Amino acid sequence: VVGKVLDGQRHHLRNKDFEWLRAYSGFANAPAPDLSLKKLWTNQGVDDVKDQFQHRDFATIVSSDSANLELMQAVMEHGVVILDNVPVADDSSVLMDFVNKCLGGMQKDPA
Repeated sequence: VVGKVLDGQRHHLRNKDFEWLRAYSGFANAPAPDLSLKKLWTNQGVDDVKDQFQHRDFATIVSSDSANLELMQAVMEHGVVILDNVPVADDSSVLMDFVNKCLGGMQKDPA
């Protein structure tokens, strides 16, 4: 029978790795993210010395699956992450390559 809960534990222990995604499932009645787990940014009016945003290195993100996962978790937690040291390009190739490899593509092409 499809969807029948098996005897024993209700969920496989491996699912703990994906617990942070539960609120983003898109299914009806999915719980909203617990706001205590969020640290969303607000305009704090700070200067450039005390930057309020999360930063990650572009080369690290594109070369490491674990760094890419951590980036996605940070975006979900903080609402924004700034990528530093992004290569300069005359077209949208760097952007498109990044979103296709690291974010699973885009719904719309902003380029």
